[in-house]
Amino acid sequence: MSDQGGGGARGAFGQTSISSWLADIPPVTRYLMLGTFAVTCGSGLGVVSPSVFILNWTAVFGKFHVWRPLFTLLHQQRLNFNFLLKMLYLYQYSRQLELGAYGGNTADYVGALLYVALGLLLSTVLFPFHVLGPALISAIVHIWGRHNPTLPVSLYGFVSIPAGYLSFALVALSFLINDAQVDWQGIVGIVVGHAYFFMDQIYPTLPGRGGARPLKTPSWVVTAVERLNQGWNGQPATAGRPVGGAGASSPAGRTSFGSSGNASAATGATRGFSAAGLRSSVASATSQGRSWGSGQRLGSS
Repeated sequence: MSDQGGGGARGAFGQTSISSWLADIPPVTRYLMLGTFAVTCGSGLGVVSPSVFILNWTAVFGKFHVWRPLFTLLHQQRLNFNFLLKMLYLYQYSRQLELGAYGGNTADYVGALLYVALGLLLSTVLFPFHVLGPALISAIVHIWGRHNPTLPVSLYGFVSIPAGYLSFALVALSFLINDAQVDWQGIVGIVVGHAYFFMDQIYPTLPGRGGARPLKTPSWVVTAVERLNQGWNGQPATAGRPVGGAGASSPAGRTSFGSSGNASAATGATRGFSAAGLRSSVASATSQGRSWGSGQRLGSS
């Protein structure tokens, strides 16, 4: 009897630990991870036919398979060790990007990912990819690296490189490991991610632009996030949040939908263009038990 009680207590503790860990992940990254895990595992284990998730424009427009563009961005091709690495990249770099450069602002991060996703989907005109999950993660890693260009990152413990070169190093490493096969998904992810970073962070600083961002967060995204936030928290959403433009910030006190207090701790931080400021935001947002002073080891949790 006592063994059963102990087992029940251990099971409850395990469930609580997993729930707490998920609750500490900011909302966009959390749902990206859950969606990626569900789609890739469902396909890899044969629960759902892989053909349901591949990108087929004929089926999208001819048979109204409108779910395909979304699922193809979540699918990581194969259920293998590389899939585990992709999940780790998603947890580390999407989490740090959402809490750091985007200050825990759910609407702005969703808007950024929508622009990146659109770019990746348009890239299939030139590159007939059937899934785009690896390209999306490559884009996220590249954008994170551009926001933290000089931050030292340890590449699997072998060599320390600036974070700005991490996405390129991963593509090169893939080339060496996979018998000189070019990682076109990684390359396309870098191109699309860099195009977004340029339009969002560099183009507004050019002479005559006045700091205005051409890729503003769509108003319907802001409205949807506010409504979800209001529905889950039972409180009115904050109105009047500036969208786009230099120094745009989210109002103090506004929380991201479905997030814990930790995930929204950085809400209200100003999104400027200073790399040093962005690195400071990352360090502040991820200061719970993590030290950046000696560099970050790729693959550490």
